[in-house]
Formats: sequence, structure tokens, C-alpha cells
Amino acid sequence: VISSEGITNFEIAKKRTEYERNVRRARSQHLWVRLLGIEHQGELVTLNSLCELSHPKLRNHGIYLISEIIYQADGRFGTTMEIGLTHPSAY
Repeated sequence: VISSEGITNFEIAKKRTEYERNVRRARSQHLWVRLLGIEHQGELVTLNSLCELSHPKLRNHGIYLISEIIYQADGRFGTTMEIGLTHPSAY
């Protein structure tokens, strides 16, 4: 029962609890990936777009939301970007 929000029905409270659990779990799955270049398939990578990540060593597979992008240029790697990936159900 969440009386402060007017939720007194068990089924509604159960759905709310599941929603909160899923959002918190998704927000904890934030990854950073560094890539060479700043384009993918000839276009700039954009915020809030979805991408598929498959990394066997980290055991991460699935669709992630691009939540942050940092573009960098240096003499060692050339042009790179770091993208922050979050599970889409975090939002």
C-alpha cells in the first residue's frame, strides 16, 4: 500500500513495484564504449537512438539507448567517440 500516492489496490501496487524495480535495474546497467571514428554507416551517431551491443567477454548482449556521446580528437587514436549506453527501460 502506497498511501502517499493514493495507491491502495494490491494489483496496482504490485505493478508499481515491478516498474520501480525494472527502472532501477536498467539504470544500473550503464556502459561506456570507445569507438574509432565518429560515424556509423556514414552518419553521425545521435543521442537517444538505439544500438545493438554484443560483447562476449563482458557478457553484454542486447539493445541499448545511446544516452551520452563524447567526441575526441588526439594524436594517438585520431578521431574517436565514447558513447554511454543505458538499458532503454531506464527511461
